[in-house]
Amino acid sequence: MSWIYYAMIAACGMATADFCVKLASDKVPTSIGLICYGGCSFLAGVTWLLIEKANGQLRIPDLSGWIPALGVGLAFTVVTICMYTAFRMGAPISIASPAIRITGLTLAALAGILFLREPINLQFVLGGGLAVAGIYLLMTR
Repeated sequence: MSWIYYAMIAACGMATADFCVKLASDKVPTSIGLICYGGCSFLAGVTWLLIEKANGQLRIPDLSGWIPALGVGLAFTVVTICMYTAFRMGAPISIASPAIRITGLTLAALAGILFLREPINLQFVLGGGLAVAGIYLLMTR
């Protein structure tokens, strides 16, 4: 199965998460929202770990794996806190969510090029330019 299938499911998950944060942001404190996010992630992780262990597939990573894995947790914690706060302060989901996601994706793409030496071509540069233009148009509408 292609990675694109998983990328599309992830995109749907991100859209659902953003929409749910918008709905919850003025009804629950950010701390409760963060606990809900963290609790669901923790339970899913423990369940997955137990399944891998039962199937004999569990492997314990070395430090080079733990550090970026913890970085994911810290980064999504910051994202969750900031999304709740932005929406609580009145940010419209139709502007804030795409602007946040497109900016994040653009920065991730640049990190891939600069730090992981991923290839770059004219099509990528044009797409990146359109993404930046899209962010500008969203934020100034």
